[in-house]
Amino acid sequence: MKALRIATLLFGVVMLFGGVIAVHAQEDDDPMFPNRKKDEPPRGIQESLSKMRIDKEKKDFNEMLKRGDDAAKLASGLNESSVAGQHDQLANIAKLVKKIRDELGAEGPDDDPDALPTNEVDAIKLLKERTSDLTEELKKCTRFTVSAAAIDRTNEILRLVKYLHG
Repeated sequence: MKALRIATLLFGVVMLFGGVIAVHAQEDDDPMFPNRKKDEPPRGIQESLSKMRIDKEKKDFNEMLKRGDDAAKLASGLNESSVAGQHDQLANIAKLVKKIRDELGAEGPDDDPDALPTNEVDAIKLLKERTSDLTEELKKCTRFTVSAAAIDRTNEILRLVKYLHG
């Protein structure tokens, strides 16, 4: 009886070590394609994914430029004499500029009470100027760069819109 227990224990230990060795002996390489790991997709799929990613980045960058142009057009259409009745335009400018700021990778508060003009007429003039500056700054950028000046412009514009909504 004792010999049977020892034989069973010995058999179990041998099976355990055999399983560990078999798992360790498995390679990550695909036997059909020796230069490729099992988890990697085929090279053609990798290239297609890279092309799709590049096309998406180009499209996103062009959309950001278009948002800048749209914001500048909306700002140039603002009436400098009065803010009344222009809240929708201001809200649309803010929405476009927030999207631009997000795409540039900026975040955080856009409050700086020291930089605000003293009256609405000056604020509208400054808003028009800053949106034009933002558009020009975006046109200088590439999709590979992040412009700190463009981020500053977006923050200034958002402060001005917040002041005008006041």
